[in-house]
Amino acid sequence: EHRPQVNVAVVVHKYDYSPQTHFVYKGNRNGARTVRNLLAHMQETKIKPGILIVDRGIMGKPIIDETKAMGWDLLGGIANGSEMEKGILSKTDVPELPSTYVKESKAGPIYAVSVKGKIFKEIRSLVIYTNAEKAMRERESRNRDLRIIGKALSHLSVKGDAWAEAKLHDNINKVIGPWRSYIDVRVKRGGVKPRIEWTFRERHLQMASETDGKYLLLCTDETMDASDAVETYFSKD
Repeated sequence: EHRPQVNVAVVVHKYDYSPQTHFVYKGNRNGARTVRNLLAHMQETKIKPGILIVDRGIMGKPIIDETKAMGWDLLGGIANGSEMEKGILSKTDVPELPSTYVKESKAGPIYAVSVKGKIFKEIRSLVIYTNAEKAMRERESRNRDLRIIGKALSHLSVKGDAWAEAKLHDNINKVIGPWRSYIDVRVKRGGVKPRIEWTFRERHLQMASETDGKYLLLCTDETMDASDAVETYFSKD
């Protein structure tokens, strides 16, 4: 059923959480227009500009430019899986040292470093934070699922020994699902057995492991160090 919904934001003080103002969202609360309207409302209330923290889903050049134009700084995550995000994460090592330690989280210790990187067509201040325990779980989950898929493909090769090529391809796609980038699969013709030949893409797996447990933040306040940026970002919840 389509039921009416009202979304309200309450702006609170950073230290004592006392209410400063409220804002009723019009439309999608994660949309770019909503952030623009929120900033306009903040100007009307005469609240001193500070840092606006946003989720990954709405971070982009228009939001960055509009926020800066209104005198505010912006802190937010870059969408997971984007090519620019994966490129920066894979090239940056986050050492586990006292100088990079941020805090202990429910998912394990957090470490972070500040870097410069080209994102949204400009060189910007970025923060990369990582969680070794979460990285291990991500790697284990991926390896487990791919191992299961590999066994399923080998079983399918025997089961589909007499199947038409189109039927084999259809079933292969169902088995692999969203994991295709990690597996090379070929269906042999001319009665050659086994019908299905497959291998893991080691290079793609290595690239994936280089980004496990890593996350990218953009902060337009260049005076904020990596630890402060991560702490501030986590405080939005």
